[in-house]
Amino acid sequence: MSPKQPTGRAGSGLRIAGVVIGSLAVAALGTGLILNLKVNNMTKDLEKPDNFSRDTDSSRKDLKTLGWASYGIGAAFLAGGSVLYYFGWRSSLATSRSDVAIRPILMSGSAGLWLRGTF
Repeated sequence: MSPKQPTGRAGSGLRIAGVVIGSLAVAALGTGLILNLKVNNMTKDLEKPDNFSRDTDSSRKDLKTLGWASYGIGAAFLAGGSVLYYFGWRSSLATSRSDVAIRPILMSGSAGLWLRGTF
């Protein structure tokens, strides 16, 4: 008997995961933008005379932190989704199978990993 050939296209799972994570990246970056716009409006309101409030200033600082966190998460998701999509796309073009091996290396006083692979 010959080994079964995969029924789906090679790399489709990685490409789908890349698109899903890329969509999450767009959502996180959009959230960061919305929070940044809200912070800018709160800052303008706080700069008006007799309009300063410690509670509003504290909320503004919290929203600013959340906005920057959203930007960071969005950038990480964008990078991760791009990498997944790339490897899925690349494996769909490959005619041979990828071979990856990881082995531990233990020596007196040190340890490490040995990585070998073909893509």
